[in-house]
Amino acid sequence: MAKLVVISKSHAGLSYRLGNRWVTIGRSPENSFQITESSVSGQHCEVLWRGNELLVRDMRSTNGTFIKDTLITEAALGMGQVMRLGEVELRLEVSESPSLSDPPKEADCHGALPAVKSSNGNPAASKRQLLLVDDSMAFLETAGEVFEALANGEWEIHRASGADQALGIAQERQIELAVLDINMPMLDGQQLLGMLHKRHSELKLVMLTGLADETRRAQCLAAGAELFLEKPITRDGMQFVFNLLKDLMTWKHRRSA
Repeated sequence: MAKLVVISKSHAGLSYRLGNRWVTIGRSPENSFQITESSVSGQHCEVLWRGNELLVRDMRSTNGTFIKDTLITEAALGMGQVMRLGEVELRLEVSESPSLSDPPKEADCHGALPAVKSSNGNPAASKRQLLLVDDSMAFLETAGEVFEALANGEWEIHRASGADQALGIAQERQIELAVLDINMPMLDGQQLLGMLHKRHSELKLVMLTGLADETRRAQCLAAGAELFLEKPITRDGMQFVFNLLKDLMTWKHRRSA
């Protein structure tokens, strides 16, 4: 079993036990591992314990994520090594052999989690096709699992952590509905919205954001988005979003019939 332990004096001893899921770290209470220190961003980074190392992804933090005093975007932290979030240092500690840890999901810090497969192993051609796009692997993991459970096996859920992956999936698969986070690096959700709307005019598009802005709402709706929603952080919130997506998916199906 592995854990992250804060070694800075201000929060010495604060720790988090790692499993086989993505973990968000930051100052805000909605993070899996909350560190209430001013130099730590609201959502600073996310991590995944895999084998004998920790995958670390900076989430566009204000003061940066560092490993060996090197500013990183994505990197791996080895056992006993230290990473720094702003002014807070954390060490990766392992209390037992990595081989005894739970096996991780098939994901890496660059790619999306695998699409949810049908329970009988058959191709999911008859299922409704949903694409989730978010640069947070933790959000993709949680939202995908919640939506899969609520859909009762009727949806095939594809997940992409960046615009390039999203465009590739939309090109290869007959996606009916895409849900896009606005705040993403390189090509943000609003730009991706425009590209998907031009290339796939039949595709229904929904925008998610943690910071609702009426100007951006109007821009996204004018650019082809069907809905502009607050990004859910609780299961109840995800169920509410799921119900809206289900109605939108069903409406498209009836219109096409």
